[in-house]
Amino acid sequence: FLSGREAVVWARDYSHENEEYCDCTALRETLSKIPGAKRMVVGHTIQQRGINSACDDMVFRVDVGLSKGCGDGNPEVLIIYEDGKRVERVAEP
Repeated sequence: FLSGREAVVWARDYSHENEEYCDCTALRETLSKIPGAKRMVVGHTIQQRGINSACDDMVFRVDVGLSKGCGDGNPEVLIIYEDGKRVERVAEP
């Protein structure tokens, strides 16, 4: 679950830009095993359209390719408020 090549911390199962390739059922099951978890934030796969979400906002993909060696993307910030109901994506103009 947490170690090995297929572990949730290494897997790119929820990072594909096309949500059809994301296994939302498996994500729901994964989150249910972590007490209090409602969503997951992932990186390690550059999102060409910036920070975005899939699976009804259960996963946020935040890798914008910021480094010059990996896309030279613009800075963006994901803000999830304490109430968990408001989520903002802030991009540099």
